Amino acid sequence: MKLGVTVSAYDTKFGPIVFRGPNIVKSIITIKKLGYDGVDLFADRRSDKEIEALRRAFEDNKIEVAMYLTIFLAEAGLNLSCKDYEKRKGYIKDYKEQIDKAHLLGTKRMPIGFIRGARAEDDSDTEYLARLAASLDELCSFADNKDITLCLEPMNRYEINTLNSVDQSLEFIDKYQLDKLGLLLDTFHMNIEDASIEASIRNAGNKIAHFHSPDSNRLAAGSGHLNYDSILKVLKATGYNGYLTLEAFPQPDPITCATMSASFLRRKLTELEHIS
Repeated sequence: MKLGVTVSAYDTKFGPIVFRGPNIVKSIITIKKLGYDGVDLFADRRSDKEIEALRRAFEDNKIEVAMYLTIFLAEAGLNLSCKDYEKRKGYIKDYKEQIDKAHLLGTKRMPIGFIRGARAEDDSDTEYLARLAASLDELCSFADNKDITLCLEPMNRYEINTLNSVDQSLEFIDKYQLDKLGLLLDTFHMNIEDASIEASIRNAGNKIAHFHSPDSNRLAAGSGHLNYDSILKVLKATGYNGYLTLEAFPQPDPITCATMSASFLRRKLTELEHIS
């Protein structure tokens, strides 16, 4: 498995990003020096020319963009489950444009997090999920043609009121036959919503397309109470060999946070190899 860390190319208000803009090149150089293999990149709306400049900056420093995250769309209210069909079509078009940007950047994964939209109190689960599934079916087909996997992220109940657990997300994927939709698992969310992180990972199996690895307190791995020995053992048993990305609050500071997490996870991965 490889180590990743979150970075933004602009000053988003979203909290758990370890390195943030606007000096993205400086962040990339620092991330490389700390020994990371790749990043989850939070970007704002960019022209093709600006995307190409970002791509070169990452390539020049031999850092992979493991996931491209367009949190600015969620901040602007994009909602893939919107009741208004015409608005929903517009939101799908907006996300397709960002899939094109991700393709130019060379990344292979994009998330479905806040942009799925919360379910309104007067909306039924059935109608909400059907609208969301229709949007994702169209987007997954579009992304697949660009060799990009969209990754549904189960998120805790305090941040969104739908698809909170891994099992709920797997049931949704199965019910609506969203075969091209992967899962982005996050240990912080699973620690809140899932009775067993290890069982959830096991159940998700080959649907796991990306993995966020903060500790229980959403800080650096090793600073909370999660059992990384058992989590990584089960994750490896699924055949997952992708990124362990640190999406965490940068405390006490970005470099210390990233250094602590990388050192801890490298040690755990080495121990896992010796056990195997």
